[in-house]
Amino acid sequence: MPRLGDTALALLEAGADYRIVDCEGNDFVLLVGARKARYPAEQETLARVRGFLANEGCDVEAVGRARGHLSIDPKTDDGGFDGRKSENLLARREKVGNRSIPAHLRPWLRPKGRPHERVRWKAEDFFTDPKVIELCKAIEAEDLVEIDELVQSGVDVNARGRANMTPLLWAFPMGEKAFRRLLEHGADPNVKLTERIYPFYAGDSVTFLAAGPSPSHACIFHDVSMDNYLKLVLEHGGDANLQNGHGRTPLFAAVTAFEDSERRIRLLLEAGADIDHQDLYGDTPAMFAERHRRYDSLLVLLEANANLRLVNKSGIDVVFMVGRRLNWSTGRAENETPVVNWLKQRGYDLEAARQACESYLPLRGVPIDQRPWLNSGKEVTTEPPGC
Repeated sequence: MPRLGDTALALLEAGADYRIVDCEGNDFVLLVGARKARYPAEQETLARVRGFLANEGCDVEAVGRARGHLSIDPKTDDGGFDGRKSENLLARREKVGNRSIPAHLRPWLRPKGRPHERVRWKAEDFFTDPKVIELCKAIEAEDLVEIDELVQSGVDVNARGRANMTPLLWAFPMGEKAFRRLLEHGADPNVKLTERIYPFYAGDSVTFLAAGPSPSHACIFHDVSMDNYLKLVLEHGGDANLQNGHGRTPLFAAVTAFEDSERRIRLLLEAGADIDHQDLYGDTPAMFAERHRRYDSLLVLLEANANLRLVNKSGIDVVFMVGRRLNWSTGRAENETPVVNWLKQRGYDLEAARQACESYLPLRGVPIDQRPWLNSGKEVTTEPPGC
C-alpha cells in the first residue's frame, strides 16, 4: 500500500468496501492495522482512518494480535506488498500463511453487536407506518407469535420503505426462524433495492443475496446461519433468473459464494437458472467464476454443459481466459488443474489460447470458428484401441 493519504479516507466515507480480499490475501483493514506511519501528516491520516474503521465496528487491534500468525516480517513490512518487484512479491507470497483465510473468518473484520446495530439499521429510518415498524421490532426480537399476530391483523408483509426496504430484507440478518416465517406469510423475495443500503447495493434482492454472501455481508453477519436461505427463497417464489443492477442473476452470486457454491449452483440450475445468461458486460456465470478464480465453481458449470463458445463485450471467451492464466506467475487459481484437465480431455487447445495471449491478439470481432483453441472440441481418449 503506498503512502496513506486523504484519498483513502474519502473512498471509505463514499462507501468503498474494505472487506474485499485481494489475490495476495490482503484486505484494507489488515494493511492499515499493520501500517507504520512515516511522516507526521500520515500519522494523522492513519489515526483518522483507524478511527473510521473502529466506528464501523472493525477490530483494528486484532491485526496486531494476529501478526505472529500472519508471517509478517517486522523488519521489512510496510503494510503491504511491493507490486513493482515481482521477485519480492513472490517471495512474500510464500510467507502469507493464514492470509489465505476468507474475509468472514478474519476477526478484525467482524463487527460486534446485534445484527441491525452492526449495519446501523433503524426501522424508523426506513418506514413511516407504525405497524410496519412494530413488525420490524418483532423481527429483531425473533418473536414469531408477535409476527403472526401483526400479519393476521393486516400489517402488509410486503410493505416497502425507503429504497424499497421490506420486512423480509429486515429479517435477512436474523437467521432462518424469522426469515422463514415471513416467507410463509407471503413475503416477496424478488423486490429490488432502489439505492444502496449498507452492506447491500441498488438492484440487490433477497433472492440474489440468498444465492451467495458477498465479502461484506459474510463478515458482518458471520454468526448468523443463512445456509438454508436459498432453498427457502426458491420454494417461496424466488426468481432464479432475476437480474441485479449489473444484469447478473443469482447464479453469478452462487459461483463466488464463500461456502457451498456447488450446492447453491445446483439448486439454482434445478430451479431453471439460465446457465449461459450474459450480464451487462457480456460475461456468463462461467466467465465470472474464472474471473474470480473460482475454478471449483467453474468445473460444476462445465459439467452442467455451460456454453464455452460465447464471448463477452471484450471479445473474450472462457477457454481463452483459462489459457491466459497459464501465463501468470501470480494470481493462479485454486483448483485450476481439474478444469485444465477437463478442457484438454475434450480437445480444447489451451496452449493456443496461451500463445494468443502472449501475442496480444485482439479478440473483439474474431469469429468463434477462427479461434483455434475452441475448434477441436472433441473428447480425447487416452485408452488404447479395443478398451
